[in-house]
Amino acid sequence: MRILFTITFLFLNLYSNAQGTFTIKGKIERISKCDSIILGSSYGTFKSPINSDGSFFIEGSGIKSAGDALIYTDSSGANSIWLEPGEYHIECKEEVISGSSRLIFRILKLYGPKDAEINRIWKEQFININNSVPREQKREVAHNFAIKYLDSIFKYFPSSKVLPNLVRSSVSLIGDDAAKVYYSLLSNEQISQQGGGELLANYFKRKEKIESEKFFQDFEMKDENGKIFKLSSVNKKLILLDFWSSDCAPCRRKHPKLAELYKKYADKGFEIISVSFDDTEKNWKAAILKDKMTWINISELKGWETSLSENYFIKSIPFSVWLDKDKKIISINDLTEEEMKKYLE
Repeated sequence: MRILFTITFLFLNLYSNAQGTFTIKGKIERISKCDSIILGSSYGTFKSPINSDGSFFIEGSGIKSAGDALIYTDSSGANSIWLEPGEYHIECKEEVISGSSRLIFRILKLYGPKDAEINRIWKEQFININNSVPREQKREVAHNFAIKYLDSIFKYFPSSKVLPNLVRSSVSLIGDDAAKVYYSLLSNEQISQQGGGELLANYFKRKEKIESEKFFQDFEMKDENGKIFKLSSVNKKLILLDFWSSDCAPCRRKHPKLAELYKKYADKGFEIISVSFDDTEKNWKAAILKDKMTWINISELKGWETSLSENYFIKSIPFSVWLDKDKKIISINDLTEEEMKKYLE
């Protein structure tokens, strides 16, 4: 009987992998009046109603390769989940973000593909650090955890497909030198896989290009009115190149803050140039209007084939580049207002 069960289980898993199907059976503790769980992935959006006891069931197919997906309720912010063919069982809850009134989706337990479990522990630990560690110690604690966790995964699960994503997401914490060491330990298969491996490779290519050229290349592109815009025409003390698209939710969540900064510092020499990776003019212009983007907006309407995407290895958005008045690259990380003021004096 046990042998029959094992064979059946293996057959179902092999069938699931072959068909690219997945199932997520779970239960959630709610603090809002949410009534559905949503899973957003590059292969589509999947949705499940939440039953009166908090249980839910999501299923889908067509998953060709493993990668990050977002899971959330219709009332909460999203959390990431590693999605690949297979069966998942999760326990989760809505939780108020520390120091805020907003809700976040937390995955407390996950049983399923090993890489999904590895990813859950990684994400949850950073949430714990953010919620419980004093502000002045957060970076050091997060750095130490990242190094120890990466070391353990490389030791015990060196072929893990989620490893490139972990390394890529920790670059700002562990530094480029440590990231390069981990990058050298990845296999060619891990580096070439879409998502983390490819993005990590592009990160180092872009860094090498920026360090060798120092200044951002001049370029021209049409604005939303069809007029030709040239970077060299901008004569401001501080310039932000904001790479985005209308269907990128994280990109658009940044726009209210950018609008605040623009209103506050535009007359002091600050300019924003939003470069859209849209391929549909209607969607692009609608997003500009809705997000109240009153600064310079340009696009080739070629999607990921936009020339700057190719030239600077920008394969993930949102992405930002800060330039000084001479178009010298200052940073690819967001500047604080105090740092901005140094260039606007």
